[in-house]
Amino acid sequence: MSLSSHEFIRRFLLHTVPISFMRVRHFGFLANRRKKTCLSRCRELIGLDPEIQRATPKATAELVLDLTGKDIGLCPRCREGRMRVVGVLIPLHGMPANARVLDSS
Repeated sequence: MSLSSHEFIRRFLLHTVPISFMRVRHFGFLANRRKKTCLSRCRELIGLDPEIQRATPKATAELVLDLTGKDIGLCPRCREGRMRVVGVLIPLHGMPANARVLDSS
């Protein structure tokens, strides 16, 4: 579809918010206060199970294997041996409070 420049700018400006207004990102069924109940109801109305099944979290190596079919645990040189963590280098400026240190045993 081709548009004149005036029509393009008119359509584009329909999506901008005036200076004195604030954009509301989530409202209606995506509002934080009612999101859980509303999304369950939406799923029920379209014929899905109202409860969302949460996938069990996978390790990075498992995710890469599932997505790409490549095993990142294999030795990059011989492609036969397995890689393992021998130690963890801690940055000079410290480690974030939420970071986990892997046991090297």
